[in-house]
Amino acid sequence: MRVPNIFNAGLQLIVMILCLFIASPVASCINSEINIGVLDSEEGRIMGEIMVVLILERSGVRPMVKFFADAKQLYSAVRTKKVEIIIENTANALNLVNMQSKDDSLENIQTLKQIYKQDKGLIWLNPLGYTGKTNAMTSLLVSDDIIKKFPGLPRVLGKLSGLIDNQTLNRLLAEVRRGKKDRRAAKDFLVAQRLI
Repeated sequence: MRVPNIFNAGLQLIVMILCLFIASPVASCINSEINIGVLDSEEGRIMGEIMVVLILERSGVRPMVKFFADAKQLYSAVRTKKVEIIIENTANALNLVNMQSKDDSLENIQTLKQIYKQDKGLIWLNPLGYTGKTNAMTSLLVSDDIIKKFPGLPRVLGKLSGLIDNQTLNRLLAEVRRGKKDRRAAKDFLVAQRLI
C-alpha cells in the first residue's frame, strides 16, 4: 500500500516541476502588457488602435492604450515607466530638447534618435509617413526596457513605417467621424495592408 502512495507523490512532484519550467514562460507572455501612450485626440485614438491590433495579432502580447491630455503628462508617464510606446513628431521633439529644426528632416530624425536614446531611453523607429499639422515627420518611439523584454517589437511596429501618410490618416479619421469604430477602422486598415 505504501509503494503506490510514494509513486503518486513522486509523480505529482515531477508534474509540478514540469509545470514550473514549461508553463511559466507561456504564462508570463500571456500576462505581459505593453502600454501605449497617446494624446487624447482623434489621431491619438486611431493610431493607438492600429498599434493595439497589430501587436495583439502579431505577437499575442496584450497591449493597453493610455490617454493623456498633453505632452507633459505623456512624457511624465514615460519617465515613470507607465508607458513604453508613444507617437511623436520631430517638431515637438526638437522643441522639447530646445533645438532648432533643420531643413533636412532626416537629419532631424538622426539627431533626435541620439538624444532620445541617451536622455529618455526611447528608440525612434522609422517615420510612419504623415506629417500632421506641424508638417513634421511622425514616428513611433519605443522604450529600451520594453525592447529588452520583447526584442521583436520594433520589427512588428516597423511594419507601419511609410504606410500612414497624410491622406491615409485623413481617410481613417473620416471613417471614424462617419461612425466607424476606431478598432474596426484600424483592423480594416491593417487587413488591407496585409499586416494581419
